[in-house]
Amino acid sequence: MPTHEIIKAKLTVAARWLPVFGALMSRGFVVAVQTGVSLRSVLCDQLGIEASYLENRIQTIFLNGQAVDDVNQAVVKHGAVVAISAAMPGLVGAVMRRGGLYAGLRSGISYRAEGGTVEVLAGTIQLKLFNLVAKELGPHFLSQGIRVDSRVWQEFLSGQPEDFQQGVITAHVDGRRIEPLDLFERQWPTENVHLVVTIDPGHGRA
Repeated sequence: MPTHEIIKAKLTVAARWLPVFGALMSRGFVVAVQTGVSLRSVLCDQLGIEASYLENRIQTIFLNGQAVDDVNQAVVKHGAVVAISAAMPGLVGAVMRRGGLYAGLRSGISYRAEGGTVEVLAGTIQLKLFNLVAKELGPHFLSQGIRVDSRVWQEFLSGQPEDFQQGVITAHVDGRRIEPLDLFERQWPTENVHLVVTIDPGHGRA
């Protein structure tokens, strides 16, 4: 039976393999934040995303499946799912773009503030990053550490090509250094893995 124990995994990888972690970014990962505050506060003040990046790069945001136009009015509660993306192509991208001319076409799934008082407290959210946002912000979150479901982590590892193993320079599990190959062969029985990924400075980018 799975337990609530968290396994800590720390990897150092060659820079050219960093993009493969985009698959984890889009599946979603858990971060600890103060909830009961605005989406802008969570993204910028707590998670370190620059305000200019939020305004100019992040064009589509979903909070619990609802498209957000105003990040100042949207309130993030404990357990919320936040998905962020750069501009998407075509009509779908135009409709989903926050504050865009076609936002009215998706009024049925647009965020609407709930009434009542929301308590400010320490909690967690699930964050999903897509397309260029995953590529550009993924390294920041990976270096800080993310929490992923162990089944998702196992699927990610098993889905990588063989030469990815050569791209893992060092691997530690719960503070103990292991051979990179052992990382792929072991089972991850617990529910959560706290993952930290850093770049080996001796390996250039692709």
